[in-house]
Amino acid sequence: MNENIKPYSAVHLIILRRNNNANILGCCFRIWSDNHFLTASHCICDYPHDEIFIFDPTKEDEWYIPVINYKLHENADIAIMEIDNYDLKQFYKFSITKIDLSLGHPLHAFGHVKGLIGNSFRIVPGFSMRDFIFKDNINKYEYSAIELSAPIPKGTSGAPVFSAWPPNQLVGIATGSHNSEIELRNITIYEDDNKIEKEKISEFTRYGIVLDILKVLPWLKENIPGEPIFR
Repeated sequence: MNENIKPYSAVHLIILRRNNNANILGCCFRIWSDNHFLTASHCICDYPHDEIFIFDPTKEDEWYIPVINYKLHENADIAIMEIDNYDLKQFYKFSITKIDLSLGHPLHAFGHVKGLIGNSFRIVPGFSMRDFIFKDNINKYEYSAIELSAPIPKGTSGAPVFSAWPPNQLVGIATGSHNSEIELRNITIYEDDNKIEKEKISEFTRYGIVLDILKVLPWLKENIPGEPIFR
């Protein structure tokens, strides 16, 4: 990615166009191929490709790019969208980090946030809390993920998550949030040495889920022509 380009201009919207209506499905971005964009699988898997378009929010006119095909990963929440040849010089590409991220490494997600008034794009700052295998029994996803200290807002799914330092290096894809229960304390009440009540006091905190891009790199290389850009 060009050193002078901020990642804000490298993230685009996925639009569902149906019956003269346009709805935002999520976010997408490019890595090393001119004609391929990445997103989260759950953003597009329920719709045919001919109803899906990529929209550049930095353009003053409404310019929709049709998706001619897409491919879903068998287990992970990631998809590749393919477009025809366009002059997309304004669509910048992320390089992939080769850094072995330590816990506590600062990360930023950047994408559309549903419900914001005015400019709906914003940074979601956080840090890596742990590596884990995320399992979604409803959608049958199972993949290597990074837990982000901040939740992923609605509308940001499919957006890039990149290293805050060194800057602009792709780490993964924002795929959602999950609850983590923290047990604060247990209270047990006794009456005449007999236990009559026990109460558990807990707190639920929401954390972000980031698909680890390096773990799906072999699949990406099989399905996207060209060679990855590493930093």
